[in-house]
Amino acid sequence: MRPSRKTMGTSLFAVMATAFFPAAALAQETAGSTDTGQSQATKANDGFGEILVYAQRKSRGEALQDVPMAITAVNSEALEQAHAVDIRDVGRLVPNAQLDGVGTFPGFANFFMRGVGVSTSVRSLDPAINIVQDGMVIGYQAGAVLDTFDTESVEVLRGPQGVLFGRNASGGVVSLRSKRPTGDFSAELKLTIGNEGTVETRSAVEGAVVEDKILARFAVLTRNNNGFFTNDNNGTFVVVPSSVNVNPTGADAARHEVESVADTNEIVVKSTWVFNLAEGSQFTLLGQYLNFDDGGGPTRTYYVPGTPERQLQTVWGWYPEQKKWGVNLGDSGYTKIKGYHLIGELEQDAGPGTLTVLGAYRRIKYDATLNVGGDPFNVLLFPDNREKATQESLEARYNVDLTDRLSLLVGGFYFHLDTDVTEKRLLRLATSTTDKRYTLNVWN
Repeated sequence: MRPSRKTMGTSLFAVMATAFFPAAALAQETAGSTDTGQSQATKANDGFGEILVYAQRKSRGEALQDVPMAITAVNSEALEQAHAVDIRDVGRLVPNAQLDGVGTFPGFANFFMRGVGVSTSVRSLDPAINIVQDGMVIGYQAGAVLDTFDTESVEVLRGPQGVLFGRNASGGVVSLRSKRPTGDFSAELKLTIGNEGTVETRSAVEGAVVEDKILARFAVLTRNNNGFFTNDNNGTFVVVPSSVNVNPTGADAARHEVESVADTNEIVVKSTWVFNLAEGSQFTLLGQYLNFDDGGGPTRTYYVPGTPERQLQTVWGWYPEQKKWGVNLGDSGYTKIKGYHLIGELEQDAGPGTLTVLGAYRRIKYDATLNVGGDPFNVLLFPDNREKATQESLEARYNVDLTDRLSLLVGGFYFHLDTDVTEKRLLRLATSTTDKRYTLNVWN
């Protein structure tokens, strides 16, 4: 991984005039229907009411069926019915999209749409799918697999979206919108208890602080479990006479504690405030804090009988067992993600149209030890990696309906991202069981 400075400060100005024709929805779907006789959008509206989308960057939401774009929109009711935990689960509801994470780096996105994406965790490479939360683009992919907790809707826009969403959107966009307070008082608490010590709570309270003037919503998610994988001393060991390490039958050279791995200890706090400043003037402030203290990635190595043997077989004489929920890791690792963001959005009626100004700040810290090799000898280990990223962005846009079928959008966007990464790699060479190579990559 080459050292580099990943700092972006860009301004993008775009002017767009688009004609809208009734019933001109080109490829609109919502999840949950396979009935070809009735569109998925109609099905969703029948079941959950009208779904509003913001894909065209207008200040007000538009009905899904009125937007001529390739969109799959999933509202909060559909997310709950699908038992979606994070946006990876949304990907299972969307055609031509794979919203997967990286197996070795928990919380790191590798998204593809229509075959376009980036399959890597190299930090200096930009993604092809933009992830947007409440109008703020997620500039650093570590910690970018967002939870669907307290989410009003998720929009998946397939195909190039560079005109309205800028760079890194050649494959598409995944856009999340948090729930806004309505002004009515409400409180909710959901408790989930499951196997492997799973305890999850989702709570929220909202109401009017000053009637019709200041509205607030506060939501908290906690999630804990012991891990669904077991770190066993599994596999088969054979004697390797030609090696400097002559293993006895058994795992004497690679024994470790048998325990559950990839445990989860997470908390997410959201706070949303809406200020109705005057007629036609509204300011929304959204804040989020997250703290994940989880286990490492449950990586696992494979050996296919009859294929050429590799270091694990030639040096240690180890043939891994393919156990569905079992791994054999010398160092099972950890993942600690801590961060917060603050988003402010002003919507102001200006003449016949609406001016929207959105400013955002995000800071994320990602610390991890990852057993990339997936074996008990720590052949490839990333020990005690340290990462942090800070981003600021400012966006202004003005939209106006010129006629019933023609609207105008003009705007500008500024984005700046700083990263500070210390990556360590510990590689055990194939020549013996004792030779190691230590690599340190630092960039900021």
